[in-house]
Formats: sequence, C-alpha cells, structure tokens
Amino acid sequence: MRPRGKGMLAVLVSCGLVAVPAAPAAAAVGTYRTVDLGISGAAQAINDRGQVVGYGVFTPGSFHPFLRDHGRTIDLGVLDRGEFEHGSATDINNRGQVVGNSVVNADDEEHPAQHAFLWQRGRLTDLGTLGGRSSRATAINDRGQVVGYSDTGTAAGVHGFLWQRGRMRDLGMRMAFDINNRGEVVGTSMFGTSADHAALWRRGKLVNLDTGPVEWTMAVAINDRGWIAGHNESLIPAHAFLWRAGVITDLGNLGADNTGVVDLNNRGQVLGYSELPRPGAAHAFIWERGRMKDLAPYGLPEYPMINGFNDRAQIAGYEYADVGTSAVVYRPIRTGSRAPTGSR
Repeated sequence: MRPRGKGMLAVLVSCGLVAVPAAPAAAAVGTYRTVDLGISGAAQAINDRGQVVGYGVFTPGSFHPFLRDHGRTIDLGVLDRGEFEHGSATDINNRGQVVGNSVVNADDEEHPAQHAFLWQRGRLTDLGTLGGRSSRATAINDRGQVVGYSDTGTAAGVHGFLWQRGRMRDLGMRMAFDINNRGEVVGTSMFGTSADHAALWRRGKLVNLDTGPVEWTMAVAINDRGWIAGHNESLIPAHAFLWRAGVITDLGNLGADNTGVVDLNNRGQVLGYSELPRPGAAHAFIWERGRMKDLAPYGLPEYPMINGFNDRAQIAGYEYADVGTSAVVYRPIRTGSRAPTGSR
C-alpha cells in the first residue's frame, strides 16, 4: 500500500514540535540496514518485489521520476521537456506499473501545471484531469487502477479520482490517497461540513469513517483486508488510528502526544512517526497486533524521512546528504524476516 504520511510530519515541524537537523547523523546498524541508492532525491515507494520508485536529479536543475530495479536505475522521463521540466514517481504495483506526476508546460515558470501519469513497458501515459489544469496520482493497485486528485476547473475545486482503462472518474471525495486490490479507495471528504473527514469509497458509495468527535481527519492507506489507517490532518495533539470493520483503534504513541501514519501493509503492520517526550525529536515506528515498536534502536535514524513500505517491511525514504538528499531503502538484515515487534 502507498504512503501518505508526510503531511503529519510537516504538521509537527510547522508547529515547532519537531526540529529537522540540517544533516542527521547516520544510523547505527541494527535490525535494519540502510541501502543508499546513489540517487540525489528520494525513494517514494517500494513494491513486494523490491522495486523502488521516486524522484532524482538525472538532468541538471530538474528532478525526474525513476525506477530502481535490481540495482539498475531507469529515468522514466517527463511528459514535457523544457527549461522547467520535472516530475516524480509516487507508487509502483507488483506488476511494475508506475504512477506519478509531471509538469506538462515545462517552459512556463510562472504558471506551472502538472498531470498524473502512468508508466508501463517503457512508455509514459498522461492521465489527464477532471477538467482543471492539474492532477496528481497517489497510488496504483495490482489491477492497474490509479487514484489521486485533480483540479475540476469548477467551484468544486479539487476532487479525488479513479482512473482505469483510459477513463478518469470523479469519486466525489476531496482527496483520494490509496486503493487496494478490491478497488476500495480511501482519502478525505467533507460530507457537507467545513472540515475534512476520513472517507472510504466502496462500490460507488462514500462512507464517513466517523473517527470520533475530532474533525480534520484523513485516511491515508488501505490494505487488501479492508483495514484502514490514518490520523488527524492538522490538529495538535494528533493521533493515529486503525479502522477495522467499523472498530477504531487508537495506535498510541512513543511517549508524547503527536503521532502520524505513513503506510499500512497487507500483514496489518502500520508504519508511522511519533513525537518523543524529548523536545524536538520524532522516531519511526511499526505498529502490529496492538504494539508499537520504536525503530530507532533497530537501525533507522532518529529523525527518519520515510515514505512507504512493503509486505516485507522494507522501507523507502531519503536521508540528508552534504548537498540535498539521497534516496535510501531500509532493509531488514534478515531478508523476509518479520519486522521488529514488541510493547511500547
């Protein structure tokens, strides 16, 4: 499943709850080892075959989407070439199909527009929009169904979409962040209010996940069991939750109030961030079977920039380098082993 947790990290930073160091120190070797992909940029997603996608600098002055496949890096290109060209790959399914976003008017610095794309068999396809100038793809399932959000070109603003077989469909929700192999979509919708609510789109109907009295919630990931993970979108303190068959579980924290979800896999593991009691610190965690495990003692940096993981608990992200950032993957030392579990 695809990550959408970076928004929570931004909330913690913007509120001064977590400070981002200019160049975090390298993590000590533990249960996880750090694999630097040698790409100036970031790894955004990793599938169960270990294929990685993200963005990197392959043309001076611009980011391009990339696919890393068994040690080989492929520049996926952009939808339009020009002085201000750039793009990013955001997700990859287990068939090797990649989705992302690319500028479509690369010579227009003042009014940039970007479109969602699908890459397969060496070719980029522009997925278009819902009528506006821009769209963004966020996830793709193994059936090739793509979700994201697009400007509608109307007073309705931005809506979530489902793209399949060459057609983009308006889902009626405000944002669509993830889709499972059953075609169920999660994201946000206002449901007639002035605030976002975590939402599920299933068989043509929108469901308010009703995560409690707190508004401004978002569902960021869904797995093939239909489990849904999310968090408060912009409130402090922020809590992460797991929704299973109508039952909502608060995932807790690592000692302080603010927690956010990055991703959820098919083993029921939740990847996220949690603030620590020590001011200015946040650690990554994996939550499983009611237990939250701090990943910092197991090889991840104290302030990790993580974007998603797969069913083998391999994590895609980036680290700060001397100049810019470097795409990395955190891999369990014992390939195929379970990620660390334990009580908080």
